[in-house]
Amino acid sequence: MISIRRFEYSSDKQITTQKADEINNFLWVAFAQNSSGNVIIEKQAKFFPTQTYFSLEREVTEVNAMDLDSSNLYVSYIDSTLLGEIISKTNPLTNTTIISKGSFIESPVDVKVNSSDLWFLLPGNASGTNSKLLKYNTSGTFIQEVDLINSLTVVNASTMTIDDNNDIWIGTFTNPATVVRVFEISGGLFDFEVTQII
Repeated sequence: MISIRRFEYSSDKQITTQKADEINNFLWVAFAQNSSGNVIIEKQAKFFPTQTYFSLEREVTEVNAMDLDSSNLYVSYIDSTLLGEIISKTNPLTNTTIISKGSFIESPVDVKVNSSDLWFLLPGNASGTNSKLLKYNTSGTFIQEVDLINSLTVVNASTMTIDDNNDIWIGTFTNPATVVRVFEISGGLFDFEVTQII
């Protein structure tokens, strides 16, 4: 028999995204803006999320995606100046790296980490252009921009994942929906294939 437990948060704590740390049995949870206009990111016990170990307050509009590796939590922000943040899993109060948007207009819709590569996905619809991947290293240094445009144009990207071959798979919020496979061809150059889901 399966036992279901219910955990309730206070009425002003609406979850926007969460990420489970399967190795260390923690749960990272981001909440919508509070009455002060700030978002909260909490490190909680995975099986008892009412047990909070760290609580971080950020002056951004929203946390919309998170990913992690053995050392850090990687956060994607909806904000006018910040793209995201790298937060130490063991010392999140003082060991962080802010990643600014720089010249990019849009906020990312997803973030993924793969070995030494950190990827942010820009949807393309807010800026009126194509979707883009932004590649950083896991220290937060910008490496390159991958424009998802060739004979085809990818727009309205909404989510991504990375497979065991290091190919990036992107889902779009279009009609018909598309799945985009982004792959490295050589020397840091990337190409992509688009499949429509009908």
